[in-house]
Amino acid sequence: MAVQGTFDDCQDIVKGMFNHAAFRHRVALSGVNSINFARIAAQAVYYFTTSVALGAPGRAMNYVVPSGNFGDA
Repeated sequence: MAVQGTFDDCQDIVKGMFNHAAFRHRVALSGVNSINFARIAAQAVYYFTTSVALGAPGRAMNYVVPSGNFGDA
């Protein structure tokens, strides 16, 4: 999916989905923010999966961690 606009435009879309109670309940919408440990734990799976796919632990891996809005940090 692509959104033409800024990060704030995307945030507005997400906020709108959460504010639409019928939609939120129908799709069991939930969210995890950047200060929630569950988000960090879930995102760790990306790094683990990628490392294994690229040959870890026999191959050293380095990652650049995105820090927009401190996500992933």
